[in-house]
Amino acid sequence: MSILKFRRHSSAPTRLSPDVTSGKPVGEPTKTSALVEQKIMKGYVYILESLDHKFYIGSTDNLERRFKQHNSGHTHTTKRMGELKLVFSQKFDTLEEARKVEFKLKRLKRKDYIEKIIRDGHIKISPA
Repeated sequence: MSILKFRRHSSAPTRLSPDVTSGKPVGEPTKTSALVEQKIMKGYVYILESLDHKFYIGSTDNLERRFKQHNSGHTHTTKRMGELKLVFSQKFDTLEEARKVEFKLKRLKRKDYIEKIIRDGHIKISPA
């Protein structure tokens, strides 16, 4: 059995040894660690607007990357909308909270409420 040594200020072990239970190298992300990371990372709800004034609501942990994906045609839903501009974003403590708010907004399907959020600069829907 090998012993792992960790550096004081580094999350990476000095060398990887197989985990006894899974056989995977220690330090390799698992499904569980990905879920834990999703719950603790900051999240954003954002609203995009097309030139013909149609809106798209989404959530992400990285606004810049996600906006580039939308404008490059990477996202099927917004690919047909043409040129998009980011008209609103709001930060949440976790990505999970942002996803809950996104889901609630999408269920409303009310253009007037989306326009009010953009005007007010704040989403008043609770993630709970």
